[in-house]
Amino acid sequence: MVEHAKVVQIIIASPSDIKAERESIPRIFDTWNNAQKDVFLKPLMFESGSVPEMGDHPQHILNKQLVEKGDLLIAIFWSKIGTPTPTAKSGTIEEIREFIKIKGPSRVMVYFCTRHLPVSPGDLDLKEIQTLNDFKDEMRTKCFYKEFTNTDKFEAILYPDLDIKVSQLLNGELLPPDSSKTTLSQDAWYDPDHPDVRLRKPIDFGTTLPEIAEGFSKRMDKFDRGDVIGKDKYLAMGVHVYWSVAQGVEQLLIVKPYDIPFSLQAKVQDIALRLRNLSTLKAIESWPEFFDGGRKISDELNDLVDLISRNE
Repeated sequence: MVEHAKVVQIIIASPSDIKAERESIPRIFDTWNNAQKDVFLKPLMFESGSVPEMGDHPQHILNKQLVEKGDLLIAIFWSKIGTPTPTAKSGTIEEIREFIKIKGPSRVMVYFCTRHLPVSPGDLDLKEIQTLNDFKDEMRTKCFYKEFTNTDKFEAILYPDLDIKVSQLLNGELLPPDSSKTTLSQDAWYDPDHPDVRLRKPIDFGTTLPEIAEGFSKRMDKFDRGDVIGKDKYLAMGVHVYWSVAQGVEQLLIVKPYDIPFSLQAKVQDIALRLRNLSTLKAIESWPEFFDGGRKISDELNDLVDLISRNE
C-alpha cells in the first residue's frame, strides 16, 4: 500500500453459492490498487473483518462490526439468499439493509448472477427463489445494480464500477441518509432581515425533481420578461433563485435519493454545484451572462426530468 494513501474499506456480502466471484474480489482489488497512487481498496469479509463478541446473535455482531468500518458494500447473489437470522430472511440481506440504513443506498453495489442454476428444477427451493427474486426487484430500484453471466464478466464490470463509486465517495457525493445537512451553507446566502421580503428565506420549489424544474423554469421566464426591474434587483433575485434551486435539489438527493435513477444522480448533483458557482459571480457588469447561464442550467434540468419520465 502506498504510504499515506486514502484507505477505502469495502464490505463483501454474499451467500455461500457465489464462491468463485467472492474469491476473485481481492485479486481485482490488488489490480485496481496497483494502478492507483493515492487510494487503496481494502476488502472487509466476515472471514477476517470481525472479532468475536458475546451477548448477541452472531450475525448482529458481524453487521455492527463490518458496517461501522465499511465505506462501500459489494453484494453478490446467484441461487441462494443465505441463512435466516432471528430478524431477517438471511444474514446477507440483514447485512445489506443495515448498511443501507446507516450509510445509504448510494454506497451499495449489487450484482446478480444469471447463469443456469446449479440444481434440477425439482430440487429447487421455490420459496427461497421467490425471496431472492423479490429482493432483486427491491435492490434494482434502490441501489447500483448489475447482472453478469460468469466470473469473467463479473470481474470485467466490477473494475470500472469501482472507478465510479470510489470517485464519488472521495468527492463527497455519497452522503448518509440521516445527514441533516446539505452541502449548502444554509445561513450564508440569505438574510432573514433583508429589506426585500422576498429574499428573507429560501424559495420553496417543491419536493420532487419535476416540481423544482418547473418552478425554476417559471422563474427564468419572469427574468426573461423583465418582471424584476433594475440590474441590482435582477442580480439579487437571481442569486436567491439559484441558491434556492440548488438547496432543493441537494435536499432531494439526501432525503429521497430513490426518486432519481442512480445513473443520473451525479448529473443532478452537478446542476446544484454549477448553480452555486454561478451564484457567487461578483461582477455585476456580467449579469446578462449570469442569467444566460441560469437559463441553460434550467433547460438541462428539464431535459433530465424528461429523460427520467421516458425511462419509467
